[in-house]
Amino acid sequence: MRPRIAVPVIAALAVLTGGCSGGDDATVPPTETASTASQSPTEDTGAVGTLPDGFPTDEVPLVDGEIGEVLENPARGSYLVKVYPETDFGAAFEVATSQLTGAGFEQGPDVISAGPTSSTADFTSDDWFVIVTGGLPGRTLVQYTIQPNE
Repeated sequence: MRPRIAVPVIAALAVLTGGCSGGDDATVPPTETASTASQSPTEDTGAVGTLPDGFPTDEVPLVDGEIGEVLENPARGSYLVKVYPETDFGAAFEVATSQLTGAGFEQGPDVISAGPTSSTADFTSDDWFVIVTGGLPGRTLVQYTIQPNE
């Protein structure tokens, strides 16, 4: 079952880093110093527990819980948000699904499940494409990869 889990992780990284297209995305040349490398397109907001300014909270609902790590790619308008709900993963994933569909998102045809503690699904609205995944032994994690729907 590991290949099924790897696909969403690779997709999430591709969304945040802009893929391998070599398009207009800014990249940090290997010769730049560490201080300028921190200005790369994918940035850790540094504010665990806080969503960045401009996050589409009215358009992309998140499950209730502790906001963990947040990555933002300002050049692409994409985000990776980790939420730690106070419930088991099955219940949290069901809530995330119903919140997104209730907000007008259409769920993709496939839900990949690796058991009661891990699932992945994608959702599309007119403005956003969202991948919801998660699961964690011992602590529930719901991870959102969010990008503009172009």
